[in-house]
Amino acid sequence: MVMKIKDVIECLKNEGTWVRWNRCTRDRVLFGDDDQAVKKIGVCWVATNRVIEQALEKGINFIISHENIFYTTGSHLETKLVESIEHKKNLLSKGHICVYRCHDVWDSIPE
Repeated sequence: MVMKIKDVIECLKNEGTWVRWNRCTRDRVLFGDDDQAVKKIGVCWVATNRVIEQALEKGINFIISHENIFYTTGSHLETKLVESIEHKKNLLSKGHICVYRCHDVWDSIPE
């Protein structure tokens, strides 16, 4: 059986019974295709450029990041921030990497 990225995400959702999935949650796919087969998974606090570069080197195609990797703060983004986001998206596209933010499941684990 081939496990897809969306299957791993579904496992996280099933385990995270304390998250209000039908309400506001920060846990979601931030980039990429969750319908692809899982090759390797990388888990991190935040997927920095270096983390993504390491994922490319190691053949990782699914990154689970605790924090948002695109730190958007408003509608008038500064040029450097926009360039940084585009660079990160280009790196992710190069490796067909899907990024899932798993924040509420990890932060709200009961006891």
